[in-house]
Amino acid sequence: MKKMFGRCLSAVLILTLTLVLYPAMDTKAQEDISVFTMDGTTITGYTGAGGDITLPATATAVADYAFAGNGSISSVTIPANITSVGSYSFSGCTGLNSAVFAGAVSLGGGVFYGCSALGYVELPGGLSAIPAETFDGCGSLGAVSIPDGVGSIGAQAFNGCGSLSAIGIPGSVAEIGSGAFNNCVSLSEITIPSSVTSMGSGVLAGCSGLSSVSLSGGMSSIPELTLYGCSGLGSVSIPGSVGSIGAQAFGNCSGLSSITIPASTSSIDLSAFDGCSSLTEITIESGNGSYSSNEGAIYDSGQSQLLYSPMGKSSLKLPDGMTTIASSAFSSSPYVYDLKIPDSVTTIEADAFTGSGIGTVTIPKSVTSIGSQSSWTPDVIYGYSGSEAERFANENGYIFESIGDSGQKKPDPDPGEQDPDPGKPKDNDPGDDNSGGTNGTNGNGGTGGTTTTTTTGVGGSGVRTVNSVSRNMGTARVQSGTPKTGIAFDARYVLCAGIFLAGACLVITRKKKGMKL
Repeated sequence: MKKMFGRCLSAVLILTLTLVLYPAMDTKAQEDISVFTMDGTTITGYTGAGGDITLPATATAVADYAFAGNGSISSVTIPANITSVGSYSFSGCTGLNSAVFAGAVSLGGGVFYGCSALGYVELPGGLSAIPAETFDGCGSLGAVSIPDGVGSIGAQAFNGCGSLSAIGIPGSVAEIGSGAFNNCVSLSEITIPSSVTSMGSGVLAGCSGLSSVSLSGGMSSIPELTLYGCSGLGSVSIPGSVGSIGAQAFGNCSGLSSITIPASTSSIDLSAFDGCSSLTEITIESGNGSYSSNEGAIYDSGQSQLLYSPMGKSSLKLPDGMTTIASSAFSSSPYVYDLKIPDSVTTIEADAFTGSGIGTVTIPKSVTSIGSQSSWTPDVIYGYSGSEAERFANENGYIFESIGDSGQKKPDPDPGEQDPDPGKPKDNDPGDDNSGGTNGTNGNGGTGGTTTTTTTGVGGSGVRTVNSVSRNMGTARVQSGTPKTGIAFDARYVLCAGIFLAGACLVITRKKKGMKL
């Protein structure tokens, strides 16, 4: 009887507690749901106090911008009942430091855009894509594991994630959008799997801490700006599938010292290596039908045309047999100072030396065409008198020093104008001027200088030496001041001496007669 009474009493107490506590529990549940603004089963807003929140079990979707700009939320758990999260739904939640997805979900663009405190995120299996700007500006995000099954990573998905030090890209990814990992400065290594066949521009641009990168063997091109500004990158292997390399693909990779380009590459934008200040060696694999290399520089396949000299080179020996220095060939070469052009070269294209550091250049007489060169002022151009090199130097106000005669035949003089008495000096013959000075003005009105070439001719009783000076505005011919050799005899001196002696004799004779008288 007592046992029966005790059991009944326990049952009554349990029932009483249930009746008392249930309304309170139900009220609490109603309060949690009430802080979410709902449109059917879609969460469109939040009015709660923030902190750690879990989305309600009754919801199936989160609308665009539903929690945008809420700085009070510190963590969010998205249960498996949520299957869709709209664009920029948590953007600007600057206090959010953790986000966990419990089930498969589709994401809109920029879901966590600008969540600067977000340091941890757990992405669910079954995720098919990471859209554009998903984690853009999440500067505290340290590591992310992208689940298998993701087929694409959108443009700027991880842009500006400055703390991101490691990321795994699964073999399911086929496409990576422009700037996907732009400015991830703490990222030290990354492997782009061979499943990736398409990449936008600047995917890894600005990743200055990147020291190792493995590019996809399924890529047909390396787009523009792909590794721009990756200053910590010392070497890179270009897959054999790559057919083209875009503008500044490796631009400003200041630590890059060498690179090998496969035989499959048929198109290279020659600005691809701009700013690679340590790059001294570019090697083109044999069998390439468009390009070749020699001493680390890029030539056309037949090595008749120099196309590009790497920025880090301090000297370059051009091969015999080449014929052309192409436009911009030395535009990124600040350290090559002295250049000797082989006798086989006939053409120097416009802007071949533009912006270069070439200070002295020797141009052979084989060169018959030199295009205009902007932003380039050499110290001196060496060449042959009467050559294209001299013409170019004079027209552009450059110093020219002759290393010989061009060998061009001069026209024969008109017989009607020949000097009837070649032995007789003329009034304006510079050979009669022994002043030894240098004529300061050339025949074109330009100013003479000190750079000379000497030719010597023998005629009459002496040797005459004339210097040819080319400075800025043309060529002046001036007397060297070398005196004539031999004994000079002038009848005028004898005549004067005779008159003087005759006069002296006459005076003496008269004085003697006067004394006798």
